[in-house]
Amino acid sequence: MTRESISFDPVAAIYDQTRALPPSVTDAVVRAIVERCGRGLYLELGAGTGRIGMPIVEMGIRYTGVDISEAMLAAFRQKLRFGDREADLIRADAARLPLPDASFDTVLVVHVLHLVPDARQVLREGMRVLRRPGIVALGRNDDTAGSVTNQMRGRWREILADLGSPSRRDGLSAYEGAIQFLEGMGAEVRQDVVAEWTREVKPRELLDLYRNRVVSESWPVPDEVLSESVRKLEREAEREYGDLDRHIETPASFCLATARLD
Repeated sequence: MTRESISFDPVAAIYDQTRALPPSVTDAVVRAIVERCGRGLYLELGAGTGRIGMPIVEMGIRYTGVDISEAMLAAFRQKLRFGDREADLIRADAARLPLPDASFDTVLVVHVLHLVPDARQVLREGMRVLRRPGIVALGRNDDTAGSVTNQMRGRWREILADLGSPSRRDGLSAYEGAIQFLEGMGAEVRQDVVAEWTREVKPRELLDLYRNRVVSESWPVPDEVLSESVRKLEREAEREYGDLDRHIETPASFCLATARLD
């Protein structure tokens, strides 16, 4: 079966609530992006609700955002109206952009490539609409490897595999693969961690993300498999963490890679 790009229509109403970055982190990330990429014309692939795009627009930068989810773009448009700002938002597949060649100075892709069936095709399209010299900027945020979030995600994936429904998502592999692809195309790539912070999570809240299908990785999992996987994960979490409602500090970071193409 051919994979399709993942639309976040089902969780658009709660996306900011469940995936927003702390304001200080957003500020640091956007400052780093603009310092690296300049203030030319921006295109963001997977613009979503404007988590990164809205602060860029607020800096007076000309911005175009593309997303496959109309509901996510509707939330972004509402922010633009509330903030009396303007941007071009287009519902489209990032692998088939309805945009002319050499149109933008920066193409920005944040935490998206693991959601598309062909990340290289998305990057090729980004490079097609990029002026030369220009920059493709890749970003991803995640909790650190030993965090409770990643421990539970890893164990959940193992349980799914045992139940015959393995996950095929890996954000880190998609990000690293994209960097290798751009380097292979002759790009000069710079990578840095541009923000680090600590957040508090409860194991029960993490379980609910899977149980309630908030996590996109859970969407294709059959109901009975999802229920059984969460039951198994909950039992293991109780043994590992004890009180599922206790707060556990979790370090997180945002990584930015900028690829200059001449």
